[in-house]
Amino acid sequence: MASLKELEALERQEQAAVIEWWSWCCRRFGLEPYDLLHIPNEGTGSAVRGRLQKKQGLRPGCPDLMLTAPVGAHHGLFVEMKRSRTGRPSREQLDFHARLEERGYAVAVCYGATEARVAIARYLRGEAG
Repeated sequence: MASLKELEALERQEQAAVIEWWSWCCRRFGLEPYDLLHIPNEGTGSAVRGRLQKKQGLRPGCPDLMLTAPVGAHHGLFVEMKRSRTGRPSREQLDFHARLEERGYAVAVCYGATEARVAIARYLRGEAG
């Protein structure tokens, strides 16, 4: 079984694959590369850095990616990346997702780059939520 550190590394790799895919296909959707962005909200392990990040707006539960394109009734799409099928959103993440949805955003929890690409494409075709 993979360690937490290995799973985090794999999740970063999957997320990087989504961004790479987006960089070459975004124009197909009439959008720009910067329309999909990473929200650097992961912990660092250092208490000092953690306090600094909190002062700078670190919010527990915030999804990993945001697509800033409004589609239909949604203002944008937030994507929570999970590498392992055994990984589940935390209570903080579920609460954050619910607040986003209440405010008119779509949210997708995706297990790997392939699911994230499918969720983004479906959202942009107006098939989300």
